[in-house]
Amino acid sequence: MPEPIRIVFLGTSAAVPSIDRGQSCTAIQFSQETILVDVGENAQRSIQKFRVKIGKKLTILLTHFHPDHTLGLIGLLTSQEMMGRTRPIQLVAPEGCIDFLKLLFRAYGLRISYTLQIYEIREERGKLDMGRWILEWFPAIHFPPAYSYIIREKDHPGKFRIEKAKQLGVPQGPLWGKLQRGETVEIDGKTVTPDEVLETSIPGKVIVISGDTSPNEELVRKSQGADLLIHEGTFPANENDKHEKYKHSRTIDAARIARQARVKHLVINHVSTRITDLQEEEDKIREVFANLEIATDGQEILLRYDQ
Repeated sequence: MPEPIRIVFLGTSAAVPSIDRGQSCTAIQFSQETILVDVGENAQRSIQKFRVKIGKKLTILLTHFHPDHTLGLIGLLTSQEMMGRTRPIQLVAPEGCIDFLKLLFRAYGLRISYTLQIYEIREERGKLDMGRWILEWFPAIHFPPAYSYIIREKDHPGKFRIEKAKQLGVPQGPLWGKLQRGETVEIDGKTVTPDEVLETSIPGKVIVISGDTSPNEELVRKSQGADLLIHEGTFPANENDKHEKYKHSRTIDAARIARQARVKHLVINHVSTRITDLQEEEDKIREVFANLEIATDGQEILLRYDQ
């Protein structure tokens, strides 16, 4: 059984941080790879405090360029240089990211010696094959242009049936590896397919991140059946109009989207200081969607494959 995916909420505040909440940053950690979604000004300390590993394969996703989502980026990139990083960092962000970083590096007089692989989003909707997972994006309802992300983990191959492979005449070695990677092989003129030697595959997990956004139907459609929906809830459930003015969501909006999309689990982040009693706020919206929580800094969730 694959190791669980570890999700750590490193910063869960809305635009203004508080004593208990830092600015936006969420870590999605696989066994050998970490994804950071947004990098608020608190990110580096939270990464250390909550023991998130970023030394190996690291991908950063920026939902948009507002300061509370990006103030920690230049510091993180610089610190990785000072720590002698040699591995590349992948960065996916809205169009304009290259110019944005050029200005920052020039202003601070900084250089990095490792590779920063930047992919600028130039189409409103699209997908990227990131190796272990597929990244999908689509427009959030916010200003400046912002995006919601979907992380679709690829299915895990089932256990390799050694005895079956031997019965089919496949010798131990590179051909076993090909079959385990899902490739068909030929041996003595006979074709052997992965299905013949692998047990049933384990479905990958689907994680949806709303980013800053007003509620919208596309988010409902794209989130259908997701294992985890991380949705902003800047304003409390009883807010009347500010959420519409500032292109944000209320906690109850997130709960409604989770219900309509039939997701398995909802976590609400990007929480403003207007929400003072988390338990009371959660109780209000659980009538709409039961399996939810409002995130706090340092909170962890494990997505297990046996559930």
